[in-house]
Amino acid sequence: MLRSMREGAKKPVMKFFLLFLAGGFALWGIGDVSTGLFSSGNKAIEASERSVPLAEAATEFERSRRGLGLNLSAGEAIEAGLLNEVMGALARRTLFAAEADKLGVTATREMQRRAIANTQAFKDEVGQF
Repeated sequence: MLRSMREGAKKPVMKFFLLFLAGGFALWGIGDVSTGLFSSGNKAIEASERSVPLAEAATEFERSRRGLGLNLSAGEAIEAGLLNEVMGALARRTLFAAEADKLGVTATREMQRRAIANTQAFKDEVGQF
């Protein structure tokens, strides 16, 4: 078998194929080593100029998993769909923030506080928050 491979490697077509194969593995290895050159880096979600790093997504997943109070392992939480839920929420938040940047819309914490304080559902019968 080794002899037939040596004989086949002498043919020009096979030399080209082996060179192509070696080049593919080299590019694959370089891509793994230098993540920043060939990919977006360590971003879990990216929308326009906004992004969510992998570490932030992992932290949010852990916070949500522990917040359930069911004492689920990470694998069990993933099977239950918690990872999809967390990633969906992060994606929506990132997308809305990117769209707000694009439209030039700003919402400060004070604006959010006033909107919540003025919401009728959060007031008692005398109109107090």
